Amino acid sequence: MHETIVLRDRHSSFVEILPSRGALVARFFAEGEEVFFVDEPALADPKANVHGGIPLLFPIAGKLPDGKYQHEGNTFAMPQHGFARTRAWLVSEKNSDRLRCALEADDATLAQFPWRFRAAFEASVVDGALSVSLSATNRDTSHMPFHCGFHPYFSIPRAAKSEARIDTDARHAFDNVSGTRGPISKIDLNELDLHLEDHTRSGTILQRGAGRRPIVLEWSGASRIVLWSQRQADFICVEPWTAAGGALATGDPKLVWIAPGASATLAMSIRLG
Repeated sequence: MHETIVLRDRHSSFVEILPSRGALVARFFAEGEEVFFVDEPALADPKANVHGGIPLLFPIAGKLPDGKYQHEGNTFAMPQHGFARTRAWLVSEKNSDRLRCALEADDATLAQFPWRFRAAFEASVVDGALSVSLSATNRDTSHMPFHCGFHPYFSIPRAAKSEARIDTDARHAFDNVSGTRGPISKIDLNELDLHLEDHTRSGTILQRGAGRRPIVLEWSGASRIVLWSQRQADFICVEPWTAAGGALATGDPKLVWIAPGASATLAMSIRLG
């Protein structure tokens, strides 16, 4: 069994986090409502890839072309969304409403991502809002790419997904299903894998239909949001990423490079509207 750490605020909101399971934020109850979807059988299986909660995407978000990238003449392979979500994180600080965890480079990570780093994840729940941050410090001698994301699964019954709406000013998107890029007409949240390329706001609101309070997200450090859902699933994912999928291979101009000794951070907060 994986250790579950519970954080609580004074309003009875609480969060469950599994540090040894990729620092997964498995559950978030706000004002008596379970905000996240989680695949319970997968959560119970220590070897399964969990759909649910907030998986941490690091040191890449999305897929690399053919699962590989080049650096200084060498080829490196990495699975979709990187390795952080499958690694055990070490708890560095814990109190009733706040948790900090760390992940450091080792021989296994260097075989996939040839930079020495220290990643830090922090979660807190205050006044009904969940705040999370993912930062990385470059402990190497050359600039290190910072490509990460949060992958929250918001609970919405499939019967209600046709009423769901996302607040965005984006006008162009990359459709990861068709592999095409173009203007946005209407966003159907029933089933999609859509990367909004020019969303300029530092957050969004997910409207979940009549009788359900909207979910308000705010973030810093993201350059795009990814919307993902499956038609027969009871969730919609709204994911802030620091760069486009495949950025380590494609040379995305929005990819952040961290100088030796410096750090970069992606942060997000979630609350009911």
